[in-house]
Amino acid sequence: MLLWTCQFGKKKRLTEHIKLNYRKANLDKIKNILSSSDWDRLLEGNIETAWNNFKNLILSLVDANVPRKKVSGTKKLKPEWLN
Repeated sequence: MLLWTCQFGKKKRLTEHIKLNYRKANLDKIKNILSSSDWDRLLEGNIETAWNNFKNLILSLVDANVPRKKVSGTKKLKPEWLN
């Protein structure tokens, strides 16, 4: 005679990561810096150089003016019997 037990519950894993909180961003400061930027100098050169200059400006503005918030939650894992 064979006898076994099956459990069909799912495990949950607690996850935690950082997100940018754009709702609390200092948009006035970002607008002022963008409007006072020398776009001709920023976008000179080939397309790759212009893109890198633009991207670095935007990323530095986001880094300096957009606060971060810690977000946590649970992530459902596969049922144990699928492992």
